[in-house]
Amino acid sequence: MKKASLLVVLLVLALCLLTLAACDSGSNGGETTKEHICSFGEWAIIREATCTEMGEQERTCACGEKETQNIDALGHNYKSAVTEPTATKNGLAVYTCFECGDSYNEVIKPIDFTVNSRNRTKIGYTGEMGEQLIIPDVFCDNDGIWYRVTGIYDRAFEDCSNLTSITIPDGVTSVGDRAFEECSALTSVIFGENSQLKSIGDYVFKECSALTSVIFGENSQLKSIGDSAFEECSALTSVIFGENSQLASIGNYAFIGCSGLTSITIPDSVTSIGPDAFNGCIDVIQIENGISYVDKWIIDCDTDITQAVIREDTVGIGGGAFRRCDRLTSITIPNGVMSIGQAAFANCDNLTSITIPDSVTSIGYFAFDGCSSLTSIAIPDSVRTIADFAFDGCSSLTSVVFGENSQLISIGNKAFYECYSLTSITIPDSVKIIADYVFDGCSSLTSVACGENSQLTNIFNYAFSGCSSLTSIIIPDSIMGIGHYAFNDCSSLTTVYYMGSEEEWAEIIIGWDNPYLTNATIVYNYVPEE
Repeated sequence: MKKASLLVVLLVLALCLLTLAACDSGSNGGETTKEHICSFGEWAIIREATCTEMGEQERTCACGEKETQNIDALGHNYKSAVTEPTATKNGLAVYTCFECGDSYNEVIKPIDFTVNSRNRTKIGYTGEMGEQLIIPDVFCDNDGIWYRVTGIYDRAFEDCSNLTSITIPDGVTSVGDRAFEECSALTSVIFGENSQLKSIGDYVFKECSALTSVIFGENSQLKSIGDSAFEECSALTSVIFGENSQLASIGNYAFIGCSGLTSITIPDSVTSIGPDAFNGCIDVIQIENGISYVDKWIIDCDTDITQAVIREDTVGIGGGAFRRCDRLTSITIPNGVMSIGQAAFANCDNLTSITIPDSVTSIGYFAFDGCSSLTSIAIPDSVRTIADFAFDGCSSLTSVVFGENSQLISIGNKAFYECYSLTSITIPDSVKIIADYVFDGCSSLTSVACGENSQLTNIFNYAFSGCSSLTSIIIPDSIMGIGHYAFNDCSSLTTVYYMGSEEEWAEIIIGWDNPYLTNATIVYNYVPEE
């Protein structure tokens, strides 16, 4: 027993010696002791963290060694006090941290909201007899959610036969198609002085037979009036646009059948008026030399005229203005005209010549469609866009000449479609794209050229399809892509003059079915003759 007790004592002494050695991390008489492993106690906070500043804590080992550590800042704990928005001002939320008192404010804007036929009663129209509707800038629904009214959706008030007047707030940016169609008792529509309305859709006020006047505010931002927007508003007597109007387009049939209209001034900002926009508005139409005008725009003509003498103060030729004049042989457009509208001269199959002044900026869709006797056309520098089908079917057209300083940006789809007699074309440097089918079917076209400073980036699908006489084309190094079938059936194409290197040509994306292009002889680094 004594031996066993002695062994236990010895083991205890040995463990104590090992513990002492562990807490001694230095050297003793040149001998290195084992590495010290600390045994720390609990963390103790020595500086509290705040909302914005870090705190500090420490702990201590049995050997006396201390360790410190940062404590993350707590961050603010805000509570809010909210003032809801009203019909005349935004709401306000005040956030205050209940730990440190820090605070900030946040404006509450109503949620954007477009009125439609299902929720129009929320903003004040119930359909009662003689109801007047004033749409608020903002409103609160039954769930306490605030909305900012920014639009009136398609058919929102269609056939509301008891609605007599409507005031539309400045914040509304669009009125959808047929929004007030057949509101037969509606007499007035008022837009705010600083209205942000950008567009009025198609048929919006169609057959509002009691509507007498429409006033757009002085700083109205309205840019477009849709097709048939005021069709058959037979009681409408005046339409007033503000002094700073931004209106750009009046759609097809926009005021057709407004037989009571006696006053309208078309803003200078307007660049296009659609066909039959004022058909039947006899009291605002003036006729001179067989040509019908509304304000300073041509909107129609006598079908028997052979030569058109246009008033010098004319600023635009509306859509379809001469489309019924199949006896017209020549026309000189005076300087000051900015726009040639959609189908303006469509199917004038006896028209042989036309002079376009340097004030015209756009040539509309189908503008000269089917002018089968037109032999040449000079496009002035001022023209920026040639729309789709502009010269479609001009089968006698042999020459198209662009000005040396042309500002033309785009040539629309099928713009010169099936111009069988066209022999050559030089694309202005400013043109960036040649759209689909532009010269499709130009079977007499032998050469296409681009200038040294050409900005052309894309030739789209079928652009030169069917140009069976095309022998050469000059392509600038700005080209990035050539569409599918772009040179389909160009069986005579033998030479491509490319202004870039062979390596650059290899990077051009060329669509499928262009064998006549890819098999032609490519002349690299070509420099066009001046």
